[in-house]
Amino acid sequence: MFGAIQADEAERFGYPLSAHRLVVDTYMASHPGPGTDRRDRQSVFVHLRALAARRALGWREEQVLDLMRGGSGARVDYPVLTPPSAMARINVSDMRGSTDLADYTDRAGRWAGAVWDSWAHEHDRIVATLTEQGLDH
Repeated sequence: MFGAIQADEAERFGYPLSAHRLVVDTYMASHPGPGTDRRDRQSVFVHLRALAARRALGWREEQVLDLMRGGSGARVDYPVLTPPSAMARINVSDMRGSTDLADYTDRAGRWAGAVWDSWAHEHDRIVATLTEQGLDH
């Protein structure tokens, strides 16, 4: 389903920066692994950090993109996060059938909010990695 959503996005909208990154971050944050492998922890954590930057700290998309590119220069020890006991009520299937870019972007925002909210028990830990590194601009 994710691949089909991405193909539709590319064909109709040409990977619009803010919506595309938000959809990728949200999808990845929706699929945590067990956290036993460093790559598992890194994958979910970096995407949750991007959601935190947007949702909790109000960063602009360019700032989030810089963070994702490693613009801070800081190394992060990726903690084992406890996955939500119930995943978000909105998921990738809710991205299907968007009428235009505004609708697609709105759906992405609602989905991101629901996924971020499902991780509420880990918000402080995730946001702290941004503020402890002085990245809470």
